Amino acid sequence: MARIILLELGDEEIYFDFGTYGIMMFYAKQINSQKGKKLFDSLLSEYSYRVMYDLPLGNITYHNYLAHFVVSEIQEVINFLNDDVIISLNNENLNLLDQYGGVHSFIDMYYLDAGYLENLGLTSDEHFNGSISFLIQQFENLISFYEYALLSNETYTSRID
Repeated sequence: MARIILLELGDEEIYFDFGTYGIMMFYAKQINSQKGKKLFDSLLSEYSYRVMYDLPLGNITYHNYLAHFVVSEIQEVINFLNDDVIISLNNENLNLLDQYGGVHSFIDMYYLDAGYLENLGLTSDEHFNGSISFLIQQFENLISFYEYALLSNETYTSRID
């Protein structure tokens, strides 16, 4: 069964097929690894963030889905997506999955340069969409969601279903 990553805040929600999420994170990482890492971190629950970086959990448990929400980093991520990722995607002319050689080649290439993305555990069972227009729309939706979170000044939830 294919997984999704789901972000929710009040009545607002956004989700990504896990394979497509992997393509998005990999692409962003190729543009700027440090900013891509902040994007990746912003999509983690606080629990997952602390486990991944070996930080004390305090009383945060696995079932606490509140996201790792750092206002300054969210704003930096929005700028990165607007100023770098979407502009770069607009200059692409071939479906990213095709550019990467298909699902199996992408997964192989992904794990050769995964770094902090290795924790996703991508498999060929996921749903992948590498369409440029679809990815741009997904990043724009994410920007809108982050802007809503910043305006609301509330932490959203992040979970994998």
